Amino acid sequence: MSVATSIDFVVAGGAGLGLGHVMRSAALALAAARRGHRVRAFLDGDRAAVNAWLAASGAYRVLPWKAWEPAVAGALTCLDHPGDKTVWLDRLDRSRSVSIVMDDLRHLDRARLTICPQLHHLDESGASRSGERLLAGPRHALLGEHHRHVPRIPLLTRDRLLLSLGGADPHHATPSIAPVLERVLLRWGRVQGLLHWDAVLGPAFHDPGDRVYGALVDAGWRVHRALEPAEMAERMAAARLAVMGFGTSLGELAWHGTPHLSVTHQASDDAQAAHLERLGIGRHLGCATRLDPDRIARIFRQALLDPAWQTTSAAIAFDALEGGLGCERILDRLEVLAPDLHALPRPLPTRSPTP
Repeated sequence: MSVATSIDFVVAGGAGLGLGHVMRSAALALAAARRGHRVRAFLDGDRAAVNAWLAASGAYRVLPWKAWEPAVAGALTCLDHPGDKTVWLDRLDRSRSVSIVMDDLRHLDRARLTICPQLHHLDESGASRSGERLLAGPRHALLGEHHRHVPRIPLLTRDRLLLSLGGADPHHATPSIAPVLERVLLRWGRVQGLLHWDAVLGPAFHDPGDRVYGALVDAGWRVHRALEPAEMAERMAAARLAVMGFGTSLGELAWHGTPHLSVTHQASDDAQAAHLERLGIGRHLGCATRLDPDRIARIFRQALLDPAWQTTSAAIAFDALEGGLGCERILDRLEVLAPDLHALPRPLPTRSPTP
């Protein structure tokens, strides 16, 4: 477009919600700013969510939800939070802003565009979709810059396991799963070349007295707290296998060619995890609200002892990204949708793009 558009991001995250919404919208915000578009962020979340946005988006500050007003809305408003968006869409109807809904199919009839960019949004044939009102599948995955610059390591030369159940791990499943993995690793890990165990406790993980941290260290894990985005990308790229919370991180693992074993945070996601498994992508260990140690041990052992599955699963997931240009593809569509407004909102300060 000849005139830069303005994009408002209305996002939520933090303890209990996780940081997936924050991280993926931040990636899109940074890409938009680098194209010269004006970006504003309205965030409902705790300090961990705010810090995650600042680290991933390049913005100096964010505004609270209550600061967003229809009268001064951006040319586009992207709603990326897990709650019902009816009230927000009602308010957008009173504005000149184009409504964009992220990762929520409940409002297809109202939102101008719905974007479902996750790995599990592949259709039954394993393809992404690009329709008039819906962009779905990992062809549109929002990969942060920190992932793009990490060198690719041949999978079967890697010697690390990664355990990370998200920025919050809202059901505190890490201390339940880790001992099950340990028992399998102590018997078969070394012979399979898995010599190092990395556990990541996210910035919103509740660990009073460092009890979980200490128990993991005592058991032989290398424990990382609240890693910066670039450091997390490096951990993903170094892992032979990743036990990961179900969500945005699965697409990031796919970019690094790392096969995953997923843990869903809510039972409603179990069907989507099973859908991915039918496509040959990852395996589902279960839901964090009702973990079965025997099931976890069995699936983990099978994956650990099957390098052919590791290689094939990683390749299918990587190919589904179609080059990892999701931010660019989404922005191309948003630029077509944006009206040519004469008065644009005053932008928040942003850092200059890195050459």
